Amino acid sequence: MGERIRSNLFGLAGVVLTAAWLFGAPAFAQQEAAADAEAEEMYAGMEKITIIARKRKESLQDVPIAVTALSGQSLSAQKIDDTLDIQFKVPNLSFGKTNFTGSNLRIRGIGTDIIGASGEPGVGVHVNTVPLTSSRIFEQEFYDVDSVEVLRGPQGTLFGRNSTGGSLNLSTRKPTDEYESSLEMAVGRHSSVNLNGSVNMPVHDRFRMRFAGMFHDRDGYLKNHHTDNLIDDRQLWSLRGSFQADVTENTTADLMVSYFREDDARSRIGKQLCKKDTSAAPFSLGCTNGTPGFESTNYHGTLPGILESTVLFGLGVAGLPVSPAAPAPLYPVASGLASVDANANSTNPPNLRAHDARIDPSYKADELLLTLDLRHELENLSLNWVSGYQNTTVDSRQDYTMARPSLAWTPTSVQALADTFGIPAIGNDGSGNATHLCLGEFGCNDRGFSQDRSKLDHTLISTELRVVSDYDGPLNFTGGAVYSYNSSATDYIVFFSGAEVVARVYAANDAAALSSTYDLDLRFFNNETKPAITNSFGLFGEGYYDLTDDTKLTLGVRYTYDRKSARARQNMLNSPRVLGGTGQKDPYIKFNKDWHAGTGRISVDHSFDFDFMDQSLVYGSISRGYKPGGFNPPAAAASSSAVNETFDQETIWAYEVGTKNRYCENRLQTNVSAFFYDYRDYQISKIVARTSVNENIDAYLWGLEAEFVAMPVDDVQLDLSIAYLGSRIRNSTSIDPVDPTAGDPSWTAVKNVTDSTSVIGSNQITSNAAAPTNTTLWHPAGGIAKNLDGREMPNTPDIQINIGGQYTWDTPWHAPLTGRINYYWQSEMFGRMFNEARDRIDTWSQADAILHYEDENESFYVDVWVKNFTDNDDITTHYLTDASSGNFTNVFILEPRTFGITVGTSF
Repeated sequence: MGERIRSNLFGLAGVVLTAAWLFGAPAFAQQEAAADAEAEEMYAGMEKITIIARKRKESLQDVPIAVTALSGQSLSAQKIDDTLDIQFKVPNLSFGKTNFTGSNLRIRGIGTDIIGASGEPGVGVHVNTVPLTSSRIFEQEFYDVDSVEVLRGPQGTLFGRNSTGGSLNLSTRKPTDEYESSLEMAVGRHSSVNLNGSVNMPVHDRFRMRFAGMFHDRDGYLKNHHTDNLIDDRQLWSLRGSFQADVTENTTADLMVSYFREDDARSRIGKQLCKKDTSAAPFSLGCTNGTPGFESTNYHGTLPGILESTVLFGLGVAGLPVSPAAPAPLYPVASGLASVDANANSTNPPNLRAHDARIDPSYKADELLLTLDLRHELENLSLNWVSGYQNTTVDSRQDYTMARPSLAWTPTSVQALADTFGIPAIGNDGSGNATHLCLGEFGCNDRGFSQDRSKLDHTLISTELRVVSDYDGPLNFTGGAVYSYNSSATDYIVFFSGAEVVARVYAANDAAALSSTYDLDLRFFNNETKPAITNSFGLFGEGYYDLTDDTKLTLGVRYTYDRKSARARQNMLNSPRVLGGTGQKDPYIKFNKDWHAGTGRISVDHSFDFDFMDQSLVYGSISRGYKPGGFNPPAAAASSSAVNETFDQETIWAYEVGTKNRYCENRLQTNVSAFFYDYRDYQISKIVARTSVNENIDAYLWGLEAEFVAMPVDDVQLDLSIAYLGSRIRNSTSIDPVDPTAGDPSWTAVKNVTDSTSVIGSNQITSNAAAPTNTTLWHPAGGIAKNLDGREMPNTPDIQINIGGQYTWDTPWHAPLTGRINYYWQSEMFGRMFNEARDRIDTWSQADAILHYEDENESFYVDVWVKNFTDNDDITTHYLTDASSGNFTNVFILEPRTFGITVGTSF
């Protein structure tokens, strides 16, 4: 299969590249007037763009790598405010938020599909060439940016270890020798206010400073019907200071210091969806494997439902203290295990921008970032010492299910808990029974509740020494060494009423629980890592040799050594005596392991010189990328045998051909590339036994990318990018958490407390019986593995298209007025590797427009703009939660229509 795909791909690539190479010459051959300097300056896409994709300054069209570069001027002119907007300009690039406090930047289908403190992204992110493993640049808006470069394909030499998909490189503006300043203000829909500005000060002939900042505030996009508040608002600000000193005649130092802070009610998710599983307990999984919709989760298909109504209370499960007697269930039990679904009449608002949550979310984040670039110029060599320091923290809280059970607890059971176990209770049902349990910081409630908290504290120290040559001869090179230290401490906590009540019952019920050895903090779920540490060292070198005047050879090699360690544990009901635990917190599990790999790149490029072309480059490359493995977060003690301690490193072999061309006196540009990936041990995650289980799968990926830019006349600009991406998983199997029996009728999925879902031989149970206590009847692997061969990789749409155009009018007052419109569309895809109906994400699109006026002195401008003017509320990504939560789906959606006006000045 691999050879057939490879053969067909490169056959198709040859045809497309040849057509792209020749495209446009006949159409524009009749153009007699050359584009003058003023026209080129007016259209940033056709000017000569300088990039640092190979850690040296080069022209974009001369570098044999698939790169899209956007200058700070282009970002502003096209209203590209943040990373979310960049995906609409770069072929085969996608961006989305993840379920916890991170984000997923994907290039050519490769991104971050793992969950865990020791995991790393598949796309490298660099600020001023400093590598950042966890960065807040995805949360703040761009300001005072010099350029953004997106390198597609594995960067296994210069950028190295965790750039298997590619790299996003952001460069901030450096101080200059002239006094200048700028100020911009934007107001818009949802009471949005944006401010940003900068001031540049040459203090001395040999010392310059630049200061910049931004502030953003807006109301929320989502409505919480229960609190009657708008949520998902934003309030954030950032300050940056840049300092440049000429230490000697040949030595320059650039220091950048920035601080970012956010404190608002941002929601980590957009909406929760479910196709309810109406099966009776203990056979309900909460939500089925069908396409999720605006339904509520079956409550007795969740761990809270089990604790509050069926297993612990009223059924005398082994290990439950019998003196005094166990309390009655908080929710009614019809017979045996057939409990009442507390969510039976719950309303999940049929609107992707509406919730019915008990509490509103809160989100706090900050980041301190320093980069230092010390350069010394020799006659033909540039010596660089680049170092960075980063500390970032995040603390996010929200309602876990974004909904409330429609059924209240039984007052007689509430009163019994108050009388027998001393749990405070208030209210009166008219018969003298209390209606609300009061559980510490969560207040007094009359029904089940849950909320979660996701915390991160990350520190980075990085330093790199490199040398860059600039000889007149045929050979040049870039080489160096890099060291980085990353430390990530994480906590993911879920508080819910069932665990609160159980912990308090045991504290009052068990004499040993009253001793100092019992920890009441076990009343909630906590998966924590304190911390995960990575020490990484790399040696790299890349040489460039001119085989002829027009043909160049590039050869790069790199060796990377990674040492990782971690202390992690999962605490919850696996530790109290209810499940045979010690009544104490589980000890930390310690991990230590090394990974290493050799990677590199070889490419050949040739420049053609034809009369009908201004510039033409054709290249082919083979490259190898690597990303280290890591540790799986600990699972519940009863299920730990089903979770591997570590997951393996990734490797990729990438084959690529491409061409970069300009025609018609720089009025037409066509850049096209085709690629094929042989991916081994791609890291991918699923949730099992209340923990993230990261696995490895193999896959092929292939695709074509084409970027066209045209300026047929001075006042018109057109651009088009088309990306095709195919993928097939191979030689891989995995158990689907939401379909653990894989449709095999000889096995049945049942709920239990220890690992949330077990698979048991169907002839061993009846519809009104508990799961057998004899574990020999349980499936030894925990479920039936599905064959994934031939299925698509997650989040890999087949087609992405971006179309843009602008026209500039001359006004009577000799100042240009420019109108621009952009349209982005992508095809459907799957959000998980299982490719089931519930995993399908439909096609979606976004259209934006901007009208820009600038005075003739270029000192004042006004923009009128609209984003998503069709007001689409399409789903862009999603996340399947744990079986203990009922297998609901969290989805992430486009921002709604926004519009406003921006006024800016510079002086």
